[in-house]
Parts: sequence; C-alpha cells; structure tokens
Amino acid sequence: MLPSVNWLSTLPEPIRGPVLAWMRDTRAHAQTLSQTASKLSGPGIPVGAAHFDEFIRGEVLHQYLGQLGRGKTPEEALQETLKWAHEAVKLHNQKSKDISWKRSIETADPFLIGKHKSLLLVLEVSQWN
Repeated sequence: MLPSVNWLSTLPEPIRGPVLAWMRDTRAHAQTLSQTASKLSGPGIPVGAAHFDEFIRGEVLHQYLGQLGRGKTPEEALQETLKWAHEAVKLHNQKSKDISWKRSIETADPFLIGKHKSLLLVLEVSQWN
C-alpha cells in the first residue's frame, strides 16, 4: 500500500536536491554492480555462485531506491528491502546443496545499511547548509 504522502515531496528544496543527487549516484552504483554480476555469471553456472554477491548488492540498491521512489521513508524502505533481500538469499540457497553456493541470509545487510546511513548523512548535512 502506498503512503498517503510521498516522503520525497515533503522535503524542502534545499534538501531534496542533494537527496535526488544521492539517488542518481546510488542508481549508477546499482547498475555497475548488476553489470559486474552479469559479467561474472558468463556462460554456464559460475563456480560457487561468484556472481551472486554483486547481484544481491545491486538488487538491494534497486529495491531500496524503488521503495523511496514509491514514497516510503528511508527507514520504511530499509525494512522492506531487508525483508526482500532475506527472501532472495533464501531462494538462492535452495538452488544448490554446494556449500560454496550458499550465502548467509544477512549477506546484503551491511552493504544496504551502509548505503542507508549515507542517505541519512546527506539528509543531516543538507539541513545545516
């Protein structure tokens, strides 16, 4: 369900600009990660799912940005994206019994939380400028 008020639209212009710049930079980072994952996967099945780490990092950024774009607050977007990531890793882990294939359910958490904190820092710094 969409929030009644889009979080981004509530930001004052001096803050919205840096947030949108952060979102553009983060989208570019997500696309780079997705491209790297694609290159690592190559033809056939990559050894030990080498592509998955880059894939999940890129996808959590896409998911997080999507949540923000749909009007979720950063905290709501973080929680929704963490749930999504945990489910994605569970599905990945079910594909093989190979121990080098499996990933921790929380494999994307530190990366996503770091990006989330960088957005909070942009918000904080923008308020003081």
